Amino acid sequence: MTRGIRNNNPLNIRFNRRNDWQGKLANVMKTDKEFEEFVSMEYGFRAAIKLVNNYIRRGYDTPRFIISRWAPPTENDTEGYITKVCAATGFQTNQRLTIGTYNVAALLWAMAIIESGREIYDYQEVFKRAWEKYQRV
Repeated sequence: MTRGIRNNNPLNIRFNRRNDWQGKLANVMKTDKEFEEFVSMEYGFRAAIKLVNNYIRRGYDTPRFIISRWAPPTENDTEGYITKVCAATGFQTNQRLTIGTYNVAALLWAMAIIESGREIYDYQEVFKRAWEKYQRV
């Protein structure tokens, strides 16, 4: 089982004490010091949706910008990551994305598969519930 799956954090969001994500495990319950841990996969996806929409709000609004920030070259094969996500989604590397649209969902879906190493159980249904929760806020 990969770390992202074990932590209910399919996009491997780094731990930050200041982030008060919905569904985040309390700090006293955490076992992973580097990455966030959530009570369910749904909350892990919801946090990723919020993060990426914040990136877009700040002008990081293309797959290239988003992924370069999410998975910097100092830690990842960022170019390979961008290529895989764009191949999976059909997006151009410099295609502008809009906050709260299903394009963001498609991008995150592809990123989660790369981050978690594989598609797990029923991502689609879990992601759909997370997307609906995000839209209600």
